[in-house]
Amino acid sequence: MGYITNGDCQSILNDTLNLELENSTILVGSIDVKPLTVVLCRFTKSKWCQSDNSIVEVRGWRYVHDSLNNGGKMHSLASIENITSWFSYKWIPYNSIVSRTGVCMKFQFKMTGNNNTLSLSVQTFSGNTTLIWSLHGNHDNIWKTGVITYRPNEILALIFDGKISEPNTIVAIANVSVTTETCMGHGTAVYPYFADPDYKCASDRYLCDNGECISRSLVCDGDKGCSDNSDETYCQCLTDQFRCERSGECVNTRLLCNGFANCEDASDEQSCFQETFDALNQLNSRKSPGLDGISVKLLKDTSDVIAQPLANIFNLSLQTAIFPDEWKIANVSPVFKEGNKTDCGNYRPISVISVVAKLFEGLVYNQLRTFIADNSILVEQQSGFRLQHSTETALLGSTNEWLYNMDNGLINGVLFLDLKKAFDTVDHEILLKKLHLYGIKGTTYAWFESYIQNRKSICLMKGKKSHAREIRCG
Repeated sequence: MGYITNGDCQSILNDTLNLELENSTILVGSIDVKPLTVVLCRFTKSKWCQSDNSIVEVRGWRYVHDSLNNGGKMHSLASIENITSWFSYKWIPYNSIVSRTGVCMKFQFKMTGNNNTLSLSVQTFSGNTTLIWSLHGNHDNIWKTGVITYRPNEILALIFDGKISEPNTIVAIANVSVTTETCMGHGTAVYPYFADPDYKCASDRYLCDNGECISRSLVCDGDKGCSDNSDETYCQCLTDQFRCERSGECVNTRLLCNGFANCEDASDEQSCFQETFDALNQLNSRKSPGLDGISVKLLKDTSDVIAQPLANIFNLSLQTAIFPDEWKIANVSPVFKEGNKTDCGNYRPISVISVVAKLFEGLVYNQLRTFIADNSILVEQQSGFRLQHSTETALLGSTNEWLYNMDNGLINGVLFLDLKKAFDTVDHEILLKKLHLYGIKGTTYAWFESYIQNRKSICLMKGKKSHAREIRCG
């Protein structure tokens, strides 16, 4: 059994269809129905939109010939800074086809900056305006697609509003189209889903600064979950992570100075060469070379050439948690202090390691000192091994407290302890445990473990060398 229709195309589109059943007729075939394109705006210089009957108004946008993600070119409109840019298209027709299919609105957009906005509204002939799509914030400097399925009940105007509030940022639109169909392939009537003005992020999920909604398990995990990276911006960086200087997110230290910008502000790559270069030129020229024979003068004279390779070597050491064994060997020269020269206790050992190793130690020390200061690990009363602290600050603090007690009629009891050869008797295992207790963990802890373990010394006396001996403390 099949069916036939009576009438012309216009009658088929009417609300009432004439159907006659014929028992003797069998129809074999298919009908291919394609959506109609009712709006198409490519923003070429000669013509904003391709429809002859459209009314297009453009205010506050500038024409841009931009690049596509695949390397191609296209025309677009970019918002102008500090004004509201306005683009309208009149009219999307309303007929029997549109009433049955609805319309699919598609366009491409690009948004950067934290406070910029882009929205799409529809306006009826009578002037009623409805917001149907809206985004704010940073959505990467790449072209993305916006989609809305909408069912009108009269003719409509499309209105795009763009607003740039920050310098050196962008809000742009391109390739606006409206077709007679339901948008497919996105799962929601509005895409991105969070561009729906009625969308609310669930309480058990994380709301990104740009309106996205992601799983809370992705927050502060070191990877970019929100397209604006706001899930990493407000985190307390872990000990094996680096906080980007301006954008604020945390990245793994293994990504530092790897030749790629992992921070949005690229600060993970910017300081690599300069920090090493500055440290090379600040070396004390009177320092003696280690067993490798590399002098300070040679390093300083070639600093502009070797700074980058050295930075790469240092970062590879940090990434792999391996401190080279060749840099752990110290030349020890005994310097006589006083008393009986046959008494070994009257000699002060002077250890000299590779100048390159000493340079690396200084760079790591600066980072460790910053970490300790930022996290307030040391007690305020400690004056040793701290910038802007000395025996003088310790004495001033103590005498101030003693005088205060005396003014209040109290008696001071003071106990002085002097640990003999304190630095030379530091236990390596205890030191590592304290580092771990203070938050040095993961790859960073493993690097310090490699740095301390398997250290050796060779005694130099009147041009003679001893066998290498392992250092277990100090």
